[in-house]
Amino acid sequence: MDLFLRGFQDLRAVLQPSSGATSGSEQKGALGQKARGPSHSPISGGVASYPLEGSEAPEFSVAWKAFCSANPRLRDPRALPNLVRRGVPEELRCEVWGHCLGVAGASSGNSSSSRAGRSPSASATMSPRLEQVSTPGAGEGQGGAEDAEGTPASEGGLEREGQEGEAGGVGETIGNASEDKVSQPSSPVQPESSPGGLSQSILDVIEADVLRTFPNNAVFLERGGPDQLRCVLKEFAARDPELGYCQSLNFIAAIFIMALPDGTSALHALEQLIVKLGTRRWYTDGMKQLRADTVVLEDLLRERLPAVYNVFRAHKFDLIFITSKWFLCLFAATLPDEALRRVWDVLLCDGIETVFRVSFALLALRADAILHTASMDDLVCMLQEWQPDYSPEVLIQSAYNPALIGQISRSDLAQRRRAAADKVSSADTRAEMRNTHLRRGGVRPASIYAR
Repeated sequence: MDLFLRGFQDLRAVLQPSSGATSGSEQKGALGQKARGPSHSPISGGVASYPLEGSEAPEFSVAWKAFCSANPRLRDPRALPNLVRRGVPEELRCEVWGHCLGVAGASSGNSSSSRAGRSPSASATMSPRLEQVSTPGAGEGQGGAEDAEGTPASEGGLEREGQEGEAGGVGETIGNASEDKVSQPSSPVQPESSPGGLSQSILDVIEADVLRTFPNNAVFLERGGPDQLRCVLKEFAARDPELGYCQSLNFIAAIFIMALPDGTSALHALEQLIVKLGTRRWYTDGMKQLRADTVVLEDLLRERLPAVYNVFRAHKFDLIFITSKWFLCLFAATLPDEALRRVWDVLLCDGIETVFRVSFALLALRADAILHTASMDDLVCMLQEWQPDYSPEVLIQSAYNPALIGQISRSDLAQRRRAAADKVSSADTRAEMRNTHLRRGGVRPASIYAR
C-alpha cells in the first residue's frame, strides 16, 4: 500500500503544475523536454529538435537534477536525449556518461570528485593487472561514487544488440586526435591459444598503439594514460579472446581513461559501449558489421543526399575508406576537442543512431566540395586529411535536423543493419565458393568474375 501511495504521489507531481514561481511549461523544460522559444538550424528549412542556450530552457544542472530525481517509470523517454544535445557541462560529464553506460563508480558526483578517489566498489572488482596502475594523485580512503539512480539506457537510445546502459565522460581536454594519425585498421588480432595469457603478437600490437595514442595530450599523460591504457587493452583482450584486440579500440579506451575515475571504470565503459552500440562485429568476423553499416550509410545517402551519392558512384569511391576511420574509433581521429566531446555526449545516450547521423551530417556539410571533385583521387585527397572544424552546435544540429536527414526510427535502422549484414554475408559466401572452385580447378579463371 505504501508503494502504491508513493507511486500515486509521484504521478500527481508530474501531472499537476507546481504552485511555486515556475509555470507548468517551465517545469516541462526542467525535465529536459522541448521548451518554448525558437530554435535555429544551420541549414535553412530545418528546426532543431532541442532547446538551445538563450531559449527558455533551464540550466543543464537544474534539468539534470530534475531528471535524476523523477520516478524512472514516469520519465519522458525524450527528456535525456533532448538534454544532452544541448551539451553536457564539463563538471557533470563524468556523471552523465556514467549514467548512460551504467558504469558503477562514475555516475555519481562530479568529475573532479570522481577523479580524486577511486570508488571502493570499483577497486573491489579490479583485476590484479589493472590494480597495479591507479590514477596518479588518487588518495587512499577518499570518497567514491555511488551507483546512479534511473533506468537503463533504453531511454532515448536505439535498438541494440544485447543489454543497454547509460554513462561517464571526458572531463578535460581530449586533444586533437588528428595529430595522432590512425592508419587504416587491419583485421582484428586474434589471440593464439596460450595457457600463459595473451599471445606475443597481440602484446606487440597493443604496445605499438599505446605509444601513438594521444602522445601530445597533457591530460592523458598527467593521468598516467599510457600505463592505464596498456593495462585496459590487455585486460579487454584477455576477457574476450574471440575479439582479442583491434586497432582503434585504443582511442576509445583512452577517452574513457581521461573521463572516468580509474582504469576499471574505463574497461567497463568500453565493454558496455560495444554492447550498447551493437558493434562487436565491427572488430571481429572479418569486420562484416562494419561493411554492413557502410552499406547502410550508403543507402541513406542515396535516399536523402542523392547528389553526393551520385558523385561517389561516378568516381567508384568506396565509403569504407571513411567509415573505417570514423566508425571504428567513433570520430576520435577526426573531430577536434569540444566537437568530439559533444558528439560523445549524444552518442552515449542515443546509441548507434548518432554514428550514422553525424557521418551523414559531415558529408552533407562537405557536399559542395564533394560535388566539385573530378576524380576518385580528388575525393581520396580531400577526405584523407580532412579535419572538420565546424562548431559543435552546427554539427549536432545538422545531425538532428529533420529537414536534412529526417527521421531514423529504431526499428528502421535495426532492420537496415540486419539486411545489410545478410547481404554482406551472402556476398562473402559467394566469393568463397568462387575461390574454392578456382583452387580446385573446377572453373576457368576467366569465368570466375563473370558470375
